[in-house]
Amino acid sequence: METDQLEKHSSIQSLIYHLTPGILVGTFYFLALKPVANMGYPSFFALLLAFTFILVPLELGFLFYQGKKKNGRYTLKGIISYQNSIPWWQYFVWGSIIFLIVGTIMTLFTPIDSFLQKSLFFLDTGHGFGIGW
Repeated sequence: METDQLEKHSSIQSLIYHLTPGILVGTFYFLALKPVANMGYPSFFALLLAFTFILVPLELGFLFYQGKKKNGRYTLKGIISYQNSIPWWQYFVWGSIIFLIVGTIMTLFTPIDSFLQKSLFFLDTGHGFGIGW
């Protein structure tokens, strides 16, 4: 085991670290949805704003904070593991393999997708927000 590694955190901390960004992004999204729609932008724009102003600063801020705790200055050195690069040709190989696997899964799940769309999404498209999804 390397001495560079961060100490492990508890299950509760792990749960908080995983759920907090999503909760904050979701809250921002639903608060920004109506004003963004009133300005004439699609609802996806509210999600982009949430990523820009909540998710990226929160996650980078946390990583830099961990760097400050460990190294005494705001850095990512020793914080992000697995920084060894792979040969350039492997990007194409692995990208192609993943593309084929995902394409196969999406094709196989098409009937389930159709069933879920018909059975779960029967509500009015406005959902009370006054805009279409």
